[in-house]
Amino acid sequence: MRTSPMFCLCAGMLLLAACDSAEAVNSEDDAAKGWVATQSALENGSNSVQTRAADTTVNIDASADCLNGGSAHFKGTLETTVDLENPTAGNSTNFDYTTTFSGCTTQGVTIDGALDYQLMTSTSGDGSASVNYAYSGEVTWSGDVNGSCVIDMTASVETGPTSVSATYSGTVCGFDASATLNVSG
Repeated sequence: MRTSPMFCLCAGMLLLAACDSAEAVNSEDDAAKGWVATQSALENGSNSVQTRAADTTVNIDASADCLNGGSAHFKGTLETTVDLENPTAGNSTNFDYTTTFSGCTTQGVTIDGALDYQLMTSTSGDGSASVNYAYSGEVTWSGDVNGSCVIDMTASVETGPTSVSATYSGTVCGFDASATLNVSG
């Protein structure tokens, strides 16, 4: 079922907006597709804004164009550490952003809303690495997926010299993140 948006009313110089909120995403398939588009927008924007830092802590306040229109604004901190004497050991990247999507369109999905988006990575000289993400906030998707989605999820990827494991926990649109995103640990 799709709700129709109410028209905004204007009276003189005072603008009174009375728009109803989007209906919640109601299927795991839609939640998964919407999340894939959101993750793509986060990766694209993060790569763009992170090129501004190396082996330092910086404040980020930058927007990135989305692949098919609109933008994602990233505000927060980015910290990178690189051991220049041994670049394969002890390196890390950490960030903590609030990402605000404004008509950000990718993979047939337009994204609006905001997510807190955190990452912590580390590598070691033995070929192992860990990547831990945290996401929380609410987005509204339109296009190939329609509805609002509350995201409260963590993700973890661990690699060793001969193994890789990935896990998700939490929820995407009220659905179990691990089941919705088809990841097994």
